[in-house]
Amino acid sequence: MRTPSLPRPSVPRWLTNGKVHTVVGGLPLRTTWVRRRAAALLAASVPLTLDAGAGVRLNAFRSAGEGGARVVLIHGWEGDAHSRYLLSTADALHRAGHEVVRLQLRDHGENHALNEGPFLGSEHGEVLRALADLQRQLPAQCTCVVGYSLGGNFAVRLAVHAPAAALDLRAVLAICPPVRPRDAARAISQSVVYNRYFSMRWKRSIRKKIAAFPSWRAHRWLLDIDDIIAMHDAFVPVFTDFANTDAYFESYALTAEHVPSVSCPTDLLLAADDPICPVSSLPVLARPPGLSTTLVPHGGHCAFLDSAWLTSWMDDHVCNWVAAHV
Repeated sequence: MRTPSLPRPSVPRWLTNGKVHTVVGGLPLRTTWVRRRAAALLAASVPLTLDAGAGVRLNAFRSAGEGGARVVLIHGWEGDAHSRYLLSTADALHRAGHEVVRLQLRDHGENHALNEGPFLGSEHGEVLRALADLQRQLPAQCTCVVGYSLGGNFAVRLAVHAPAAALDLRAVLAICPPVRPRDAARAISQSVVYNRYFSMRWKRSIRKKIAAFPSWRAHRWLLDIDDIIAMHDAFVPVFTDFANTDAYFESYALTAEHVPSVSCPTDLLLAADDPICPVSSLPVLARPPGLSTTLVPHGGHCAFLDSAWLTSWMDDHVCNWVAAHV
């Protein structure tokens, strides 16, 4: 099965700067427009609670299709099932007749009260088991997974470990995944805008955990740290078994050590001007048979806008990609 060729959109000159492209892709105006367009998808969405093993539960929103594939969408770090980039793609897939499942990672959206333990980027196992539970509850003939940003990193690891969980995946698409999470964290930390955005979002998650679980009041000190790297340096020794932050980040890097093989066709799509997940990490990317990488010059981080109307060519590309694997 071949990946469909990419469109060659005429990117407006003012969007050829990756930082501008990323910020414009997240404007409230675009969020409002996407949510209005996705009204039918949202109306058709049914909440699901999935067993991720060891007492862990994840949640998702399922919109039934009309005979197409099942497409599981995974958002990025501190995003959720209603993030604009995810909703935009989900709406396009739903209009094309596919079943869409918008999975939420632990401690994202409003699911902080489901599990007392925190979200860890290294814990792909719980996502794997949640999707295996979805497969048991609602069997599907064809399941594709599309992940954005950190969700794309998770998606690649699902392609590696799916056979161990008897999870039947047809294909995986990872959009702007952090190849080496340490590099992404450093890029965020070095930007006043991105560092403020992600630290505020993470602190919001911590406040939700404190509200849901009294034991989390002992960790309020995390709210006093403003730098993403410093927050991880404080978080990792308390909540993980890793020796330090670098070891934690390296545990889910997409290197040959962690991606020795993939169980289904796995495609990575990256933008050369991505300011958050830098393509300078690409030299360490694993290259097993079945994994392909496409690098486009412009797109920012998970935006891929193609007009002044803030439309994204990624929506059509994902629909064509799914159709090529059904």
